[in-house]
Order: sequence, then C-alpha cells, then structure tokens
Amino acid sequence: MQKSTTINPENTKTDNLLSLFDDALDDQSSESTPSSPLFESLEVIRKRYLDPEPINAGGMKKIYRVFDSVAGRYIAMAKLHEHAEQEHYDPFICEARITGLLEHPNIMTIHDLGIDSDNTPFFTMELKDGDNLEKILIAKHKEKNDYLDKYPLNSLLEIFIKICDAIAFAHSKGVIHLDIKPDNIQVGEFGEVLVCDWGLAKIIGGKEISGDNELFKSDWLNNMTLTGQVKGTPSYMAPEQITKDMEKSTKTDIYSLGCLLYTILTNRRPLEGDTQDILEKTLLGKITPAIERAPELNIPESLNAVVLKAMAVNPDDRYNSVLKLRDEVHAYLAGFATDAENATMLKSMKLLYQRNKSLCHLSFLFLSILVFLTAQFIYNLNEKTSQAIAARTEAEKAKTQAEKSEQEATEAQIQAEELLLVYQNEQKRVAALNAQKSLVRPSNFESIDYRNPIESVQQKIANFESRNTGASRNNILSEYYFITQDFKAVIELNKDSNPRLSLFKFSKNYVKIKKNTDGLLPIKDFIKLFKSFNHRNEIFMEKVMVYDAALRTDMSSYDQIVAHMIATRNGDSKNGKFVYSVKDFSLRLRGSEFKILGTRNMRNHRNSMLAPLKIKTLDIRETQIHDLNQLRGLNELEVIDLRKTLVSDLSPLNQLPALKQVIISSKQFLPKQLKQLDPKVERLIK
Repeated sequence: MQKSTTINPENTKTDNLLSLFDDALDDQSSESTPSSPLFESLEVIRKRYLDPEPINAGGMKKIYRVFDSVAGRYIAMAKLHEHAEQEHYDPFICEARITGLLEHPNIMTIHDLGIDSDNTPFFTMELKDGDNLEKILIAKHKEKNDYLDKYPLNSLLEIFIKICDAIAFAHSKGVIHLDIKPDNIQVGEFGEVLVCDWGLAKIIGGKEISGDNELFKSDWLNNMTLTGQVKGTPSYMAPEQITKDMEKSTKTDIYSLGCLLYTILTNRRPLEGDTQDILEKTLLGKITPAIERAPELNIPESLNAVVLKAMAVNPDDRYNSVLKLRDEVHAYLAGFATDAENATMLKSMKLLYQRNKSLCHLSFLFLSILVFLTAQFIYNLNEKTSQAIAARTEAEKAKTQAEKSEQEATEAQIQAEELLLVYQNEQKRVAALNAQKSLVRPSNFESIDYRNPIESVQQKIANFESRNTGASRNNILSEYYFITQDFKAVIELNKDSNPRLSLFKFSKNYVKIKKNTDGLLPIKDFIKLFKSFNHRNEIFMEKVMVYDAALRTDMSSYDQIVAHMIATRNGDSKNGKFVYSVKDFSLRLRGSEFKILGTRNMRNHRNSMLAPLKIKTLDIRETQIHDLNQLRGLNELEVIDLRKTLVSDLSPLNQLPALKQVIISSKQFLPKQLKQLDPKVERLIK
C-alpha cells in the first residue's frame, strides 16, 4: 500500500460533507441532476481505504490510520508486515474473526476483513483518539503533571475494572487473551477503554492459532510480543505461558491482570532486566511486592494483597474468576476490605467509618447532644431528690435501729422460753424418775442372759438341779421349771414339802393342758395364765414373757401379753390406752400413766418390753416416757412420734437400725439436742 500525495484526507472529508448538503438542498429540477447522489457517489468509488499512515507496529503486524471513503471517516487498519510468510495469514485472519465475535463496549470493534490489492489480508477497526495505558503509566512515572492530575489512582482503577469486564466477557465466550499488557489497552479522551491485540487469543479447549516461527528479538522487548516456543510479553506472562507442560486457562489472564494492576500501582513493570532473568523469576515467583517496590506512593495494603493473590505462581491459589478480581478492586473503591487482605475487625471498623464519615459525624453530634441533655436532666433530678434521699436515709436508720431492738427482744424472749422449757422438762423428768423408782421393785430372783434366754434358763436349771436339796434351791428351781412351763416338774419338786403356794397352784391348773409343737401352752391359755400375775411378780413375769417369746412361733394375740406386762410395770394402769394393729404393725400408747417401757438402766442386755411385737410405727405422744434406751430391741421400728413427751436425750434412737423418721413438736427440742440425732433420720415437725 502506497501513501497518497495528491489528496488531503481532511479536505476530502469536508468536501464530501458539503457536497451532501448541497445535493440535498439543490432546488433545481434539471433532468441531468442525479436523483440519488449519495448512492451514485458510492458507485464511483474505486478504492475504499485511502491515505494509510503508520501509527503502531507489533511482532506480526502494523497498524495504519486510513480514511474510509465509503463511511467517510478515519479508522484503523491492521496488516501483516511486508514480506510476511503465507503461514502467518490464517492466525492473522483468526485474530480478526475472534475480535469481531467479541462484541463488548471495552473490546475493539472490527469493521471489515478482506484481501488488499497486494493479495495480503487486512482488517479494519475503530480508531479512538487518546493514549494507550503504557504511555499514561510512563508519563506518570516521569511525574508529568498533566497526567498525574488527569489519572489519579482511583481513575486508573476504574479503567482496570473496565478491562476486567472485557476479559470476563471474553472468558464467558470461551476465549482467553494471553497478551494483556498496558500497551494493548487504549484509553480514549472521554473515558473509553478498549482491549486490543487479540493475536495470541486462544479458544479454551482448542489449539492455539499461531504460525509465527520468528525468533525472539531483544530490541522488541518493550512493545512486542514474544513468539515461537514462548508467546507473550515478559513481565506480563504467567508461569504456564513459559513452560509447555502447564495448561493455559482463564487463570492465565488473571495472572496478567495482576501484573497490569501491579504496574498501575507502581508505574513500573513487575519485573525488569534481561529476558531470561525475567522468565526465571516469573517461574519462581520472585516478585517484589508492590508496596515495597514503590514505598513513596503509599500503596494500599489491600490492593497489594490483591496483586499478590492474582500473581500467585500456582493457578489454584489465584482468584477463581476475573469477576472476583474485579469485585475486589471495586470493594476497595467503595471503601470495603478485600478478601485477599484478611482484614482485622479494627480495619473493617475503620473502613466503615471512612465510608460513612458524614453519618458518623452527625451521629456523634446527636449522641453528644443527647448525652449533654441527659446529664443535665439527671443533675436536675438529683438536686430535687437529694433532700428526699437524705430523709429516707434517716428513716431507714431509725427503722434499722427499731428492728435491731425488736430482734434483740425476740432473741431474749426465745432464750427465756428455751430455758423455761429445759427447766420444765427437767422437772418432769425428775418426777418420772422418782415414779419409776417407786414402780421398780427389787428381786432376789437370779438374773438371766436376756440375749439368749432359752439357753440361759436351761443352764440355770442344770446348775440348780446339781445342788443339794434345800428350800431355797427348790424355790428357785421351781421358778425356772415354771418359766419353761414344765408344770409337772414343779408339782413333783414340791409334793413332799411346803410348796410356794401360787406356783404350785398354777401348775396344778395347767399341768393337764396339752402343749403345742413348741412345748408351750396354747396362746389363749398362756394369756390367761400370764394375766393371773400382778405387779408383785413383775420381774418374774418379765422372764416368763421373754422365754416364751423366744420359743413361741405363733405370736398372734401376743399384744395382750405385752399390754399386760406394760400395764403391770406402770403400776397396774387401768386408764392408759394400748392399741396395736397387726395390719400395719403400729402401736399407739396414750395416757400419762405410761412411764416405763423397760427396766431402769436396762441392765443385763435387756430389751424393751415391746420387743416381742413386730413394731414399725410407735406413737408415744402425751405420755411421760423419757428414757429412749427402753426402746432397745425394736429393730424394725421406722417411725416414732415423740410429741409432748419428757424425752430430752435423742441419742438412743441412733441404735435403732431401721429408723427413718422422728415426729416432734415445734420448739420441743433445742438445736443442740436435735444434733444428737443421726442426720439421715428425717425430723418432721407438726
């Protein structure tokens, strides 16, 4: 293509526009005037693209500024270098077609694709007035004021977001660029951003379309793309573009976008120097962080973290998509923390404040006014209530003093009542002891071992049978025979002497009665015999009952024996009530006549006179019983009612293994008396 020297493109364009208006406004109706001048003007055009002017050159092609005589405008035309091999034609055409398919506001628009008069392919595209991003960043690096003012960091980040939009669109169509760098970004005068040069583009999953076998030339480093085995631009190439064994993907473009963002932040390329050195550092990830590369620019830590993540050597460590990278930059511009920086809570709060400074200031002012008004209100309220509080304090002091005096009086009254109760109980206990002494009569009758009465009585009999005959020996032996209910032996022993009248008489009355399997009188006959005794025989009666109870298996109606024994021991009481229930094994005693349930001091291992009965519940309230030692042997007793008794010592109850509950009256015992009782035993106050 030769440059024309006879036609001025600007004059041609102006003349064409003027002629259009002249033709449209021409009022002449001459038959020689064309009816469709615009259409006919197209018919006479023999050459469409005029006045080519070189404006840029790359590794495979040159870019010309040409005038489109059909559309009447200036556009850009791309052609291969002169003397280019035919094997370069298809990749060139492929670039045009891929670019033409990517219809996006931030991707260069392709107008036409064809073959020129020299039989080489060409394509035309839109021509934007402005600079490419490379020129802008170099000017900023040289601190040119007009560029510094026009392109602050936030403006460049807005440009970067538009670039991300274009690349994300291409990725959505299955196309990756593989040559993203500042030189391939066109920035218009009015904020237009175009991503150019899709010569290395690859359809994901397809084969790379390139036949360029030219060797790398070091003098093309700054503005040209490496071709041959390694394709791309050093400093903007991902590691997978350098090695053959790594597959290129959308994350390859993400790496290049990270390099581009690095350059925007620092006004420098990520790596500079010898080509081989740059490639080795790229493979090893030896990239100086942007924040360290240009400390004088105060690069934000959040964007530095975004760059490092996008430029990770391992593709898996990069962002998953271009949109995610774009959103990170957008988050920074909007005043939010980026995911890459892992912002602390303090940093997030600081960003929140920066995003909402006006609102925060208004809120602070409002809170300050609110606090001031609240403080003023509280101060006034305190002033008005101070006297009331002082009066209340004095009243509370007086009330406290009165309550203290009342409490002291109450405690003194309680102490007096406790002392009176102790005195009264002691008086009653002394009276009961005296009464017990008068009721218990001494006996010369030899004692037995109450723990094993059967064996003890048999031993006594054997002992006295071995002694010499005499009145004293016969009397004692007669009593032991009678205890064993061997009435025949009693009669035989006393037939030739002056027998004890009562025992001899009783023996004659019961000698002929048939004994039961235990060798004892039937229970009804034994009850009749036992009731024949009175208080003068109470010690002897106790031995008779203890022996019989130890040997007898049928204990039905035995409560009559025990009742007679208790009545006899308590002075032949006739008014006291003795109520025993076989159904629930309960015994209820009523009457002040009941004072004794055993013997004084319970010597010789004696058990309670109630022991022959199986008792689980014992009610002795309103009696004059005071010594709980006389309950020894009631091993099945579970509940005892002590209300209104003369008991003062509760410790003997701890010897009853089955005891679960003690029923007492309120204030019947002092705290120290209650402490004598096993804590496991329930204290029921009624």
